[in-house]
Order: sequence, then structure tokens, then C-alpha cells
Amino acid sequence: MGKKVSKKDLKWSELGFDYIRTDYRYSAIYENGEWKPGLLIEDEQISIHEGAP
Repeated sequence: MGKKVSKKDLKWSELGFDYIRTDYRYSAIYENGEWKPGLLIEDEQISIHEGAP
């Protein structure tokens, strides 16, 4: 398991929020008050309904 870092030890000024391309993304669907099992996908595009809350 990775090393834990407490909030006070984070170097907030050095924390980047740029997009970082990865080979996979995690996709899961929330339906009827619960998350369905997710899966790793390679597609960079997502589809969202225009009326989604």
C-alpha cells in the first residue's frame, strides 16, 4: 500500500490540477440510489444526457 500523507504535509502550492492523460478511466453508473459495479475503459470521451442533474 502507498504512503499516507496528512493534510498538513501536503505542499498545496505545488499540487497540480492539470489534465493528465492515462491509459484507462474508471466508469460506473449510479442508478436507483446505488452505484453499479464499474469497469476500466480506454475511451477518452464521455456521454452525458443534456437533462442530467
